[in-house]
Order: sequence, then C-alpha cells, then structure tokens
Amino acid sequence: MRQSFPPSSSSRNRSEEAAEGCALLLVTLVAMAVLWPLEGWVVSLLWEWHVVPSTGFESIGVGTGIGIAALVSMLTFNYSEADREAREFGDKGAVLGRRIGASLTVTLAALFIGWLAHVTL
Repeated sequence: MRQSFPPSSSSRNRSEEAAEGCALLLVTLVAMAVLWPLEGWVVSLLWEWHVVPSTGFESIGVGTGIGIAALVSMLTFNYSEADREAREFGDKGAVLGRRIGASLTVTLAALFIGWLAHVTL
C-alpha cells in the first residue's frame, strides 16, 4: 500500500485531535491535583470554624474535606448544563477552562464568606 506525503489532512486531523485530547487530559489531571486539596482544605477550615463550635463534632482533616467536597459535587453536578456548555462552545478546552475557573471561584468565595462569618459573628 502506497502512502502519500505529506500526510493527508485526515491523518493530521486525527493526530491533532489525539494531541488535543492528551493536552486536555493533562490539564484536567493538574487541575484536579490542585483543586481537590484546596477544596478539602477549605471544607476542613469551614468545618472547624462553623460546625465544631456549634455542634461539638470533631475536627476533620483535609482528606475528609476532599471526600465531603467530592460527595457534594457528585450530588449537585448538573449534567444537562455540562452538555449545553459543550454544545454551545464546541471547544472542549474552553469548557474545561470555564469549569476550572468556576470551581476555583466558588471555592475561594466560600473560603472568604466563611472566614468573614467566622471573624464577625
């Protein structure tokens, strides 16, 4: 079988898609490695500030905070919204970037609001 050079556009498209998929996977893994401990830390701080004093429950660590954050995320994830975003943007990288940005924004906003309530109430 004879191969044409330069490679056909369809083979370039497949290799570009594979590279894009690998890049998105790498970005996702890095984001998870940063966001999960951050979310767990914020949950453990909010727990320490608000749940322990009012209920007498024990403090939790970052690992338990990660588990609680994962449980809440799993129970509240909106699949139809994620599908709409994917259709609207068409660019998987843009959707991933929006989700990472939203997760970081919500986590830091929760930390700020929780801290504000902790120091003022």
